Amino acid sequence: MKKLASILLALVLMAALTMSCFAAELTPSAESKEAPAVSAQETADGRQAAAIIYDEDGNEVSGVPDGDLVITPYSWADMAEESIGNALKNAYDQIKNAETLDELVPGLETIL
Repeated sequence: MKKLASILLALVLMAALTMSCFAAELTPSAESKEAPAVSAQETADGRQAAAIIYDEDGNEVSGVPDGDLVITPYSWADMAEESIGNALKNAYDQIKNAETLDELVPGLETIL
């Protein structure tokens, strides 16, 4: 009976350990997804804007016109304008190599 239980346990362990290999084919979303769509916002004076900029007190500073906000996904970094592609790759490397969030946002620990 002990031998049968050992064999069954070994088979269950083999099945459980092989399940993790199925995840190896997944691609990180930052490298494969399209850019999100920009939803129109309404400023305090009723104009349409792609984004609204607020100051530290929560007061509206200005609206960003629709054509001025460009979203480029990381998956398009090689096809984007050179300055945008370089900025995306640099930002991705910084995020990937950071060991803590404080390395990405200095003073974050103090704020939190």
